[in-house]
Amino acid sequence: MPIGLVLGIAAQYFVNFAVSWPVLKLTGSSFDDYEKPARDLALKAKESSWWGVILFILVVAIAAPFFEELFYRGLVQRSLLRHVAPVVAVVLTATLFGLAHFQLLQLPALVVFGLFVGWLAHRSGRLGLSIFTHVGFNATTVVVLLLDKARA
Repeated sequence: MPIGLVLGIAAQYFVNFAVSWPVLKLTGSSFDDYEKPARDLALKAKESSWWGVILFILVVAIAAPFFEELFYRGLVQRSLLRHVAPVVAVVLTATLFGLAHFQLLQLPALVVFGLFVGWLAHRSGRLGLSIFTHVGFNATTVVVLLLDKARA
């Protein structure tokens, strides 16, 4: 569990800087454009009530990683592995994972993160590490957004 959380935190910073930065430069977009969907969601949670904040934390940092890993790595990737090579299964699953978020600007970063957790799930043969990595990844964003007073 701790290893997964640390990997998720590290992946969040890697993806934001190594993957997103070049995409933003190529598209002429700003980091504000990149963060806007998540910021808007966090702002709605903060404006609603403390229940909204708790629900935001539970859904984004815990439930979404659990159910997404269960579905994408547990069901989709494992099903694909019966028919295609592991690298193809991981790439297809990561691409579906990224597309399912309906965020064009974040798509490359989400696919890269999907490749990472897909590789972790395949390499370990279990979902625990990918789930906790995903929790660490999402929880990092949640904490940063909830603590950010400047844009709230």
